[in-house]
Amino acid sequence: MNTPINFRQKYTVSMDMMTRLITLVLIAITIYVVYQQIVIFLEKKEMNTIFVGAILILVLLLSIAFKPLSYILTVDNLVIKRIAGDILIAKNDIKSAELLKSGTLGTLVRGFGIGGYFGYMGSYYSSKIGWLTMYATRRDNRILITIKDDKKIIITPDETTLAAALII
Repeated sequence: MNTPINFRQKYTVSMDMMTRLITLVLIAITIYVVYQQIVIFLEKKEMNTIFVGAILILVLLLSIAFKPLSYILTVDNLVIKRIAGDILIAKNDIKSAELLKSGTLGTLVRGFGIGGYFGYMGSYYSSKIGWLTMYATRRDNRILITIKDDKKIIITPDETTLAAALII
């Protein structure tokens, strides 16, 4: 079967319950700390009192900007839609795509990125498969994509049928 030239399949992205809970708690902490920083600033008029709040707001904004909004599969590419700019992965560069079972990654250690605030984005080290990049909003539905240069990427669409579609 030939795929139409303008083929475009959108896969939705949502946060699982744990990610929602982590995000809610972190937002509450951010609001509380920022409020406290403003109160202290208004009383003492010292600029250094607002830095912690400013950093927390910056982390919040960066988390929103880098979180995946959707995954789009076209004839030539997998597109990871984000506010901070789309990530394009050429389908020709994909060596494999597999749906991961629970426990496949072993222990994950964040190298540089976001862990739980609207999702899991950035570089992580897996005790079982090594370094990888995550563009995920949930802890299930993990699809491991291996690129020709052996770079590993994890995405988490709501529909796991994307794994099979990537290798067709």
